[in-house]
Amino acid sequence: MVRLFTRIARILGARYPGSVADERFTRIEVPLPEDLRAFVEARAADEGFASAAEYVAELVRRDQVQVEGYDLEDPEVLERLLLEGLDSGPGIEATPEYWEKMRRELIEKYRGKAAE
Repeated sequence: MVRLFTRIARILGARYPGSVADERFTRIEVPLPEDLRAFVEARAADEGFASAAEYVAELVRRDQVQVEGYDLEDPEVLERLLLEGLDSGPGIEATPEYWEKMRRELIEKYRGKAAE
């Protein structure tokens, strides 16, 4: 479930808080041997991340969650967060037309950025 919400957030806007694309963040360089770099890139692609950096950031985020005791794998924590989300305001109906509109907007917004 968490993976689904993470992917939806990534699809709806690569600049969600905590995103590597969010300009408020600085870069950190991590030298990796070629085999580890290849592994990270393959895992990022398999999991649907936009980049290896997004994948690594998500791994660090998961570790931070566990260290700080905010375990999203805990059903009670997840349920509380989902209920908070439901109570956070009016929802929207995600119809096929809605998803098509979102897809068109994202394509337009990021057209040509992959080449940069």
